[in-house]
Amino acid sequence: MDILQLEIVSDFADRQMPVFNSSYIRTETYPLSEVFSRIETGDIRLVTIDGRRKSKWKKEQRELFVTSVLNGLPVPLIYMNAEKEGATVIDGFERLTALYEFCRGNVDYTLRMFGNQLSGQEEFTASVRRKLLSVPVQLCFLAQKTPVLLRYRVFQWLAFSGHYSLNQAYVRLMKQAQYQWMEKLDELQVPAGPLDAELLAQAVSYMHFRKQPDGCTEQDSTCLAYDILFKTGKDLVSKALELLYESVVKRVALLFPRRRRSLRLVLAFYLLSAGNLSGKDLKDKEKMLSDFLHDDTFARLSNNIFDIERYIQSHSHYDSLSDPA
Repeated sequence: MDILQLEIVSDFADRQMPVFNSSYIRTETYPLSEVFSRIETGDIRLVTIDGRRKSKWKKEQRELFVTSVLNGLPVPLIYMNAEKEGATVIDGFERLTALYEFCRGNVDYTLRMFGNQLSGQEEFTASVRRKLLSVPVQLCFLAQKTPVLLRYRVFQWLAFSGHYSLNQAYVRLMKQAQYQWMEKLDELQVPAGPLDAELLAQAVSYMHFRKQPDGCTEQDSTCLAYDILFKTGKDLVSKALELLYESVVKRVALLFPRRRRSLRLVLAFYLLSAGNLSGKDLKDKEKMLSDFLHDDTFARLSNNIFDIERYIQSHSHYDSLSDPA
């Protein structure tokens, strides 16, 4: 049986996946001037969901897009990700940046207005700027209340644009989920450090992945784990954290009293003590963990339970230690 007792496993891992609905999105139309005002107040941030702040478009691409808007073509829908610190851009970053830089006089474009070439910032008259600043822009916001899994789904759906790295967007999403999880524990008044909190989240992710049919990815399970934890009550969270501390964190500290607590090491011990990777006894686990600590490959692993599981399965001593007696 897993370290997390059967009733806790069922309560956490059997939750249904959230379903996307219209309450998670809102579409608003603003004149471009108001969008820029919101950028300058920080309500909207010129940052992509993968953390990029610099445009990839060449000057010619920016000029062509601004020219198209000046000549009357509508600005395509821009997708925004509502975050606590201000909305970031899912899709439309290049377009928004090109317009903002031009209207704020940060760049010198060569454009054509109704067939007439305009070169240099001084030739852009006040009437042309007013025309551009009055252009309506539609912003589609993904609400802050959107579950982590559904937020990741939207990132996947819109990744076809090639405007952001889905992997980097996922990493950033996980950092935000971890921060939100710590805030939830504070709200519940449950004492837990970052290591203990992250151990529980990854244990729930691992259990959910093992229980789901084909088609559920590791990323899906990790996103869903946070969604589950955000909705779980204080009693169950406290019970699970206490059980994990006594069965994993405390035992690792006793085995390696001189080592600083490491999430990677704690996750490895959890995997060796739970489910498919359980070893024979504590001495076996101690021997394997000692081997891991002297392995540069282990030291370079991410703090990700699935990467650590693959490492353990490929370890030269794993088969002999995990075979039943």
